[in-house]
Amino acid sequence: MDIGIRAGLWDEVVFYAELLDLPTVPVYKRGHFTAEELEELILEGVKAGSQHGGECEGFVCRNVGQFNSEDFKYNVIKYVRANHVKTDEHWTRNWKRAKLWFEFATP
Repeated sequence: MDIGIRAGLWDEVVFYAELLDLPTVPVYKRGHFTAEELEELILEGVKAGSQHGGECEGFVCRNVGQFNSEDFKYNVIKYVRANHVKTDEHWTRNWKRAKLWFEFATP
C-alpha cells in the first residue's frame, strides 16, 4: 500500500496556523487563472510592491486543494524577481539547523 504525505487544503492550513498563532503568507488573489492571467497578476503584483513595504520578492502559487507530496511539482509554482538575493553567500553554504522550541533550556 502506497501512503504519501498529503498537502492539506489551503483553508485548513490557515485554520491550523491561526489556531497555533502562526503567520501565513499574505494571499494576493484567489481563483482560477489561465497561464496568461497568472502572468498578468504576477506582473501587476511586482509593480505594486510588497505588502510589507519595499520591492516585491516574488509569489508562490498553489492549488488550494489537497494533493500528494509527490505531486507538489504539479500543484505549486514560485516566481522570484531577478536579483532578489543581495549577498554573495548562498544560504545552502552556511545553513545551520534551527533549534525547536523543546530544545531550548527552560528558565
